[in-house]
Amino acid sequence: MKRTLAFLAVVALAVGCKKDDYITLNDSDESYVTFAENSNGNDDFNVINYVPDGAADEEYISLDDFHVVAKLAGPRVAPEDVIITYSIDAAAVAKFNADGLAADPDFKPYAVLPDSTFDILVATDTIKKGEVYAEKTLDNIITFPTKIDPSQFYLIPLKVTSTQYESAPGSSTILFYIIGNPLAGNYSDIGIRYNYTGSVAWTMPAPGLALSTAPDVPSANPPAGGTVQTTYNGVKAAVPVNGQTVVIDYGNVPEPVSGALAQYIVTADATFATITYDFSTLFKGGYSNIQKYQSSYTPPAPGVKPTFRFVSKYNNAVGGAGSDRFIDESFRHL
Repeated sequence: MKRTLAFLAVVALAVGCKKDDYITLNDSDESYVTFAENSNGNDDFNVINYVPDGAADEEYISLDDFHVVAKLAGPRVAPEDVIITYSIDAAAVAKFNADGLAADPDFKPYAVLPDSTFDILVATDTIKKGEVYAEKTLDNIITFPTKIDPSQFYLIPLKVTSTQYESAPGSSTILFYIIGNPLAGNYSDIGIRYNYTGSVAWTMPAPGLALSTAPDVPSANPPAGGTVQTTYNGVKAAVPVNGQTVVIDYGNVPEPVSGALAQYIVTADATFATITYDFSTLFKGGYSNIQKYQSSYTPPAPGVKPTFRFVSKYNNAVGGAGSDRFIDESFRHL
């Protein structure tokens, strides 16, 4: 599956370059090649991470998607065609990690994304005579998400250079963050959904309910009188939000209002010994009478993949004015 997405990147940590490494047009020229926001940009482009879609075979990263462009920064337009090159700046990652560890002893270092999981499609470009910006801003990088380990912290450090001008210190490398989380990745999902008319009472199962081996086996004791709306037997992705939290689609539940994503928000403690789950504030504002139960959590460890079972009931209107829905899902990391 091919997937093109829009997201943002981090601009930071260009490694200083010696002037002797470059050919400048003249001694008075103070222009640099750099990354910058294009005319549609805003101040947010340097704070958002890249979250690969674990189910996609290919994803394309376009500079244009997040209003970033390579340019010749300085007092004038390009006096002649300026050839620029995009490459991987491993030294920027080393500096990023060193700075992070110096500021926080608990900082988790990042690694350069392995070569086998991405490729730079636009390796060279031109800032044409009389212009300021490079032209090629679409499909600059291709990634292969199914090959990326979602539990690891990675960076794609993309640097712009030229043999005609120096690279601007501090802004000639952009860092695409991939936040690792050992809960992230694809899970098998076995479960069931019951629909009810009006509100019903539910007594939660005793602690320690095992993972389902088939829909509602062993039973989560759904309230009587329900109709099986669907069963689940497929694969779902746990997408990392940060190093301890992932989101997973919640059954086949629709949004109560636009933007109120129907997702489990799953958060681990600092050592991943325990997890909890919740729903977004918007979700809880559109639905009501939510009950939550969880069991069968296996923490991730070397050679051990996480598992958990979530059982919940909610009313599909505000103030219990609608009908109840019962969702039972067991997740096993693949």
